[in-house]
Amino acid sequence: MLRVFAPFFGCVTAESWKGLSKPNTTTHGYCINRRYHVAKILRAMKIVAMGGEASPAKLGQKLGPYGIGGKFCMKFNAMTSDRKGELVPCDLTIYDDKSFDIVLKTCPVTFLIKKYAKIEKGAKDKSVTGGKISKEDVKKIAEYKMPDLTCDTIEAAIRCVEGTCKSMGVKVVD
Repeated sequence: MLRVFAPFFGCVTAESWKGLSKPNTTTHGYCINRRYHVAKILRAMKIVAMGGEASPAKLGQKLGPYGIGGKFCMKFNAMTSDRKGELVPCDLTIYDDKSFDIVLKTCPVTFLIKKYAKIEKGAKDKSVTGGKISKEDVKKIAEYKMPDLTCDTIEAAIRCVEGTCKSMGVKVVD
């Protein structure tokens, strides 16, 4: 699939925009003007790294075949410099001209629960209590995760976080 990045048109597919039928001197042959960028999506993947601490040595196995390891790590570290110490997931889209897009997501719920409950890991058996967390902390986590959850209301998000607490063996107290 080809995508066009136009500063004032947004993103459209090359097939839906009839003006892209003429080849030009670019490598893809679908540019009208040098201001537009057309590229074919090579790979889309999810990357999880600590904020501000990504390195090509850690991510080389995933990013090495595409030749973007160093550039990705520099951009990711710049984008997540204010989130040091957090686990930051991101959606990475790599294009065939070695350009890429990064979409940052919020921290995983399990990471936040372990942080607020001050535990290393959840209980192996959910019948055993691995730690305790307050309702206020659960509400904070739900409000933080609301953009990435599929819930419509904050009450539903709180129930989702409470369900994760239960599966980790963390008890929710008042």
